[in-house]
Amino acid sequence: MSCRNLIQMSHHGHALQLTIFLLFFFIATFAFGQTLSEAFTVDGGGIPDLDIDPNNGILHMVHHNGGVKYTRMNAEGDILIQEYVPGSGADNDAVGWKFGATIAVDPAN
Repeated sequence: MSCRNLIQMSHHGHALQLTIFLLFFFIATFAFGQTLSEAFTVDGGGIPDLDIDPNNGILHMVHHNGGVKYTRMNAEGDILIQEYVPGSGADNDAVGWKFGATIAVDPAN
């Protein structure tokens, strides 16, 4: 067997491996892909931040709307709690909540 035949076999082997990999990738993408819900409005305002509790799928969100507002939603999109954070005031320099509020969920609790 010449070197030329070995190089050609190697080239075809890589093409077969690549074809099998891409076929597996496309099948896995369609089999396990996620679907997104339609967009919905939670409240007015802006500068949102959110986190999802990995234990129960509850969405925790804060955003500015005349103060910092906290919203808790279930996985179906129902608002469970929506209230202003005490002391967040009216988003002005005297209160100090001028920049983006953040939130994080501790999955251990």
